[in-house]
Amino acid sequence: MRGRRPAFTLIEVMICIAILAILYAVPFGTRNSYHAVVREADYRYALHNAQAQLDVVRKQPFDRLPPELIAVPTGGVLHLGHRYIEPGTLRAWTAGHRPVRFNHVDTKAGQLAVSPSLAGQTLVIDYQYRLPDLAETHTVAADGTVTLWNAPVLAVDTVRAAQGDALVPLSIGPFDHVSGVLHVGGPAQVVEVDYLGERIHNVVAGTFMDEALHPTTRPGPIKLLTVEEAYAERVNRMAVSVLRMKDKP
Repeated sequence: MRGRRPAFTLIEVMICIAILAILYAVPFGTRNSYHAVVREADYRYALHNAQAQLDVVRKQPFDRLPPELIAVPTGGVLHLGHRYIEPGTLRAWTAGHRPVRFNHVDTKAGQLAVSPSLAGQTLVIDYQYRLPDLAETHTVAADGTVTLWNAPVLAVDTVRAAQGDALVPLSIGPFDHVSGVLHVGGPAQVVEVDYLGERIHNVVAGTFMDEALHPTTRPGPIKLLTVEEAYAERVNRMAVSVLRMKDKP
């Protein structure tokens, strides 16, 4: 009579399954830990930026914050209070709430054109705009470059070199939009950079508020300004707000 062929016992099979499950879970656990660290770093960067940018909004002139009241000059070319207008957010209407069409829009320069026939009228112009990442500090590498953290980089506004107790403006050297590598335009060991980055995306929006602090399209002396930061591949968002009141003459 032939002997039975050896087989695995139930306990051995269960042990093998447990070992495979552990080996399978390790890469996913490592990946999840990595994403958690990146998400936490993005959150801290976004929170720091939002607070710094809200301070900037607090100090800006009331009439240059959205929504703006702008009188149409001869020729119909208008200059907004800010550059880097968020695409798709620009709209305008007359005092009678009639929508206004734009003949031309330059979102980067914050410039737009309306029909010259509107010259002399005051328009309400609402929009959202971008603020740069402020005072990001870097030690300059031996090759004269720094790598900006919030790449891709749309624009570099200001580079300042630390010299003793002072910050001295430098010329802006060439930079790589994708990698964020910036060539510092002058001798420096430590620099601060204000620039517009895309990995963590911010927008500033405003709305008029009535005396009961309800949103309204009617122009008035109260605005609610909100800085919103989108981070972690723009899946997560955070926002901080401030009420601004127009100074009495």
